[in-house]
Parts: sequence; C-alpha cells; structure tokens
Amino acid sequence: MIWPHLESGYSVCRIFSDSEVISLRNRINAQIIDVLAKCDSEAYRLLKKEDDPLSVYHKLGPKESHGSTWIKANRILSDADTAWIESTAGIMALCNSFGSSKTSDEELLGRGNYYWRLTRPGAKDDIGPMHRDAWFWELNDNFGHDMSGLGRVKVWIAVETAPGLNGLLVQPGSHLREDLEWEGTVSGGITKPMLKTQLDPSSLTLLSPPPGYGVIFHDRLLHGGAVNTASRCRCSIEFTLLVPTNPIH
Repeated sequence: MIWPHLESGYSVCRIFSDSEVISLRNRINAQIIDVLAKCDSEAYRLLKKEDDPLSVYHKLGPKESHGSTWIKANRILSDADTAWIESTAGIMALCNSFGSSKTSDEELLGRGNYYWRLTRPGAKDDIGPMHRDAWFWELNDNFGHDMSGLGRVKVWIAVETAPGLNGLLVQPGSHLREDLEWEGTVSGGITKPMLKTQLDPSSLTLLSPPPGYGVIFHDRLLHGGAVNTASRCRCSIEFTLLVPTNPIH
C-alpha cells in the first residue's frame, strides 16, 4: 500500500525501475542543455559535450545565473516527456491506488505538471523553507482548479541523491498540527507561504531514498529542502495528485 501513513503523513516506495531512472535522467539532461543554450551560453559551452550533465553540473562553481535560469517554467517536463512519465508502470499504479486521480496543472499548460529540482552542494539558496503545499493552493486560488470533492497528495521522487547527505526534510505527523502560524509573501510572481512558528530541529527527519524511490505525502505535511552536503548535485522530480476526497486522508 502506498498511501501516506496516517501517523507520519508520508510513505516511501519504489516508483521507477533502474532503466526508467536512466531514461528520466536522460530527459532531464536534454532539457538542461536546451535551457542553457537559451539562457546561459557559458554553462552551455561547458556542458554541451558531456554525456551526463547532471553528474558534472556542480563543477561549474557558484553561478549568480543559477536561480534565474532554473525558474519553474524551465524545469517542467515537455509534452513528450510528460506522456512518457505517465506511461510508466509506477506512475500508473500510483494514480490507480487513489482511485480516479490526475496530476495537477498549476501552470495551466493543459497537461499534468511534472517538474524537477537541482540542488547544488552547499547552496542554501537552492532549497525552499519548511511549508505545507496546502498553503500555496490557499494563497493562489487553487491555481484555477475546481477542488470540489478532491484532495491533494504530493509526490517527490529521487533522481540523484546521496544517503544521509541530501534529500527531502519533513516533520513527521505535522499534517495533523493545528498550532502553526504562517503568512503569505509575494515572490517570483506568485504568493508564497512563510512559516512563522519556530520548529525544533530535532523534530525534523531527512528522507534521502535512492534514485527511483518516491515520498508520497499529505498536502498538509511540513516539508522543505535540506542543504546538500554531498559532493554532487541532488536532483528530484515532483508533482501533485488530485485525488477523490476520502476520510482516511
């Protein structure tokens, strides 16, 4: 069963086979090169001949253009790659496990939004603060979705991780908390939530599953990025499932 556990608010399971991870990695690599060709000529020149740009991106060193290059729009999978990912056995099984579900389209592209993240070693600016995804939806009018009779489940899948050195930071059981204080702030063209409640660092758990494994978690679970202490970039892909409202969620 791959539903989020009621107590912790998340589950970890394998979603992609080894060969599918390689295919996904190749697709992300191709997108990296395509975007750099348009946005960062220097990085493009250095990486265009590399067989696996993901494995050497960290060698570019500190780049002020990293944040402006890798805006969300440049990290969303293409039509063709979206069709491929939705044809994989793991994604189909995941969707079927929740009944009649579909991937959300926050960017209003007419297709499910699957987007990847690249976190450089030691780069604090590459990670997001602790938050609930539910807050993003509340602040942004549900991104144009009619949520009648629907709930949300977030999926985070490892593409390149190092056990214990990077991954997804969560506070187990926080989806049940009712004492959190937060506010909205405008950034990057959308309103984003900012957690005001101080968290005990010892209450946080670092999840760093191997490539192909995913974290399926409740829309209200507190989560965020962990500073990458590995020697190479961390890469993950994520999306939101819109699922029929069910009391066990």
